[in-house]
Amino acid sequence: MALLVIAPVAVMLLLADPAIAQGTPAGSVLNSANLVRVPGSDTAYTGTSDVSGASYNYTSDPVVSGILTKLNLGAWPLEQNNVSQAGPGLLRNIFPSACHSHNDEWRTFPLVDGLLAGCVATEADTWYVGDNGSSLVKPDLYLGHDAAAIRTGRTLRQMYIEPLRAILDAKNLPTKQTQYLASVGMSSPAPNAATNVQGLLGGYNGVFDTAPQQTLYLQVDLKNRDLEGWLAVVDALQPLREKGYLSYVETQADGSMGGVQVRPITVTAGGVAPRSFFLTTPNATYTRRDTFYDAPIASLNTTNGLTSPDRGWNSSTGITSSASWASLVSWDGKTSSPSDADAAKLRSLIKAAADRGIVSRFWDTPNRPRWARNNIWQWLQKEHVSLVNTDEPGEFVLF
Repeated sequence: MALLVIAPVAVMLLLADPAIAQGTPAGSVLNSANLVRVPGSDTAYTGTSDVSGASYNYTSDPVVSGILTKLNLGAWPLEQNNVSQAGPGLLRNIFPSACHSHNDEWRTFPLVDGLLAGCVATEADTWYVGDNGSSLVKPDLYLGHDAAAIRTGRTLRQMYIEPLRAILDAKNLPTKQTQYLASVGMSSPAPNAATNVQGLLGGYNGVFDTAPQQTLYLQVDLKNRDLEGWLAVVDALQPLREKGYLSYVETQADGSMGGVQVRPITVTAGGVAPRSFFLTTPNATYTRRDTFYDAPIASLNTTNGLTSPDRGWNSSTGITSSASWASLVSWDGKTSSPSDADAAKLRSLIKAAADRGIVSRFWDTPNRPRWARNNIWQWLQKEHVSLVNTDEPGEFVLF
């Protein structure tokens, strides 16, 4: 079976952050509302995003409610001080596995299928559609591996952000629910007091009841509009941010970047998201960043054109790392193990990531025939890759 992946050990022993525990970010987050784009530059952007980050009642959205029903969570009635209608939640019986649900929006039930397989990482291919004056497509962040897949009702917020907020709300009793339990003669411990005694995830439970200290990696693979698109993603994450559910890094008093403060959700960026955003923030002005880059695993040992080569890639800038399988090795799994050269290359990359506290992954590994795919999965597990990339999470969990 796959090994449990917890965020890098070096950054996991954390004390609860009072500001975060109250759901109020302590630092200023760089987003689309406080940037001014310099013409010809990829480090600044003017104007505000069309993607609202304000909270809303997710129980009124049929798409979100449908996802919660699949997870047997029910619609958690936060505003009614009533916990009796909340379903037991299928995730209570799920044990995390070191898998990454690749192109997760392709699943029959995005987010749900990967979580029910225990994958500790999920990936959403995302397109930013701004306000272009058209009445055909509402400005939003839409899901799809290609533009032809864009559909109404399939947005990053509906399929991932709000369901995750609902799941975490159900696993971390808000003040109203705690007060309600007390009013009927029941008591509720502070979040994680019983199950998370080390104060991991800032005192919050994660999505898996069997491993409440496990962060969930949410990779947003941005397909267009580089910085403008990524700032829209940052805006859209507000429902998770305001609850304190996002992992973050923050500028320290001496101006240096602090270590990663791990929380229930760790957001990573792929696709065309600009690297410079993650290498230049946080800083003296924008003191907090709660998204991270999916670094190029083959370039961790080089500067690779980074704007801050003295800093390089580490868990504060690129908390995960990856590359396509075919760009690195020729092994197709049809032999029991890779060639010596391929094995040495893969091992060196896995080690380079581990040495930096960075998660390792290889995507587009061969899928067929199944026995060849299984050979690759087995070898990667034996070599302690952090996450096994899979397009079939349901089969991985049975592997």
